[in-house]
Amino acid sequence: MKKIMLTTALASSMLIATANAEVKMSGALEATLGSGETPATGTKTNQGSTIGWEANLSWDATKELDNGLTMKAGANVESGESKVMDAPYMTFTSGNTTFGLAQDTVFTIDDSTIVPSVDGNNIEDANKGLGIGFKHNGISIHDSNLVGLSHASDVGTFQVAYSPKAGDSSMGNDSAPSAVAKSGSGTAIGFKGSLGVEGLTAVAYTNNKDTGGLDAQEISSTSFGATYSFGNFKVGYQQTDYDDVAGTALTTFSSGAEAEAKSYGISVAATDQISLGINYAELSGTSVTSDEETTSITAGYDLGGALVSLRMTEVENKGGNTGSDGEAIELRIKQKF
Repeated sequence: MKKIMLTTALASSMLIATANAEVKMSGALEATLGSGETPATGTKTNQGSTIGWEANLSWDATKELDNGLTMKAGANVESGESKVMDAPYMTFTSGNTTFGLAQDTVFTIDDSTIVPSVDGNNIEDANKGLGIGFKHNGISIHDSNLVGLSHASDVGTFQVAYSPKAGDSSMGNDSAPSAVAKSGSGTAIGFKGSLGVEGLTAVAYTNNKDTGGLDAQEISSTSFGATYSFGNFKVGYQQTDYDDVAGTALTTFSSGAEAEAKSYGISVAATDQISLGINYAELSGTSVTSDEETTSITAGYDLGGALVSLRMTEVENKGGNTGSDGEAIELRIKQKF
């Protein structure tokens, strides 16, 4: 009887919410079959073949408020997360301007990597077994709990965000500051848009983050890039300059040390179903012994609602270690709904 009453109460609450707001559900399921080597300067260890899964389910609610603002809220459930839910957001929009609170959604321009990729994955996100250090968003605050402001225009979207504890991505610590350890605050300012040019996507953003709660230990990065589409081709370039970061970790303070991450990409739609692409990424700097170079070649086949891709990746001087090389291959199937 208690179970029936609980189910009835839950169903009633969902009906009440639906009556007051438009609620949508979406998600994705991704399966991979990967095999690779552990990068090394000598004999390499084969990691074997592994089948992996990644899944997420999101809900998003929209409601028109009596004062004329549009309120949106949502969160998702994602595999691999220790939290029951993550990526919450609550925003209020008037015209082209949006203000609100979020985590890993809405205010994410400082997480942007726009170099074209056939399977939609950044070069560092594919073949993770290689463990490369390269990334454009090394000190992004997008996945922290933050407050943000966004304004959309004809040329693109401008955003500014602030996280009082840039290391805090928790949920459930309602009114309990002591439940989250002190970490440095972070700010992000960015732009993403076409600049009024058809086929162009440009991005520019800057991040600043205090480490360990110490104002004197601030790491920063500036990223800029563009992708241009013409006919069946897409070409792109992006560069991120890091200041006061140690080695290839890109998250540890080291006064005066610098790093530079740059990547190139080109993709072509050979047919309506088949796409081919190549990506190259390089991480260098005063704190990197040898330039880390990663090359990835991808072929994709659109099944009509699901994408199958085959990616081969090679890294040289992984983590800035001279001669530490490795290779990997990955078959990926992704379905969105």
